[in-house]
Amino acid sequence: GITPRGQSANYVKEGFFDLEGALPSNTDGGLKCTGHPTACTGLKSIHEAYKQQQHKCGDRQVRDPKLSLIHSQGGWPGLYVTAATVLGPRD
Repeated sequence: GITPRGQSANYVKEGFFDLEGALPSNTDGGLKCTGHPTACTGLKSIHEAYKQQQHKCGDRQVRDPKLSLIHSQGGWPGLYVTAATVLGPRD
């Protein structure tokens, strides 16, 4: 639901999800960049979002983060667990 059906590739090519784009995603490179330490993947993502909210990400800092959404899932077919976490300022 983020992009119109069939248009995701165009949004990627246009930079929509880039660091300076309208909806920055995987600001630390995502799993392709950091690997997939099974039990730690969700924690790694939460840590990145937390540091983004603190404005402590250096070159990969999002300009003015309002909210961070972290989505993680795992398990075996038919026994999946899904977690969604939203981080934002306290005020």
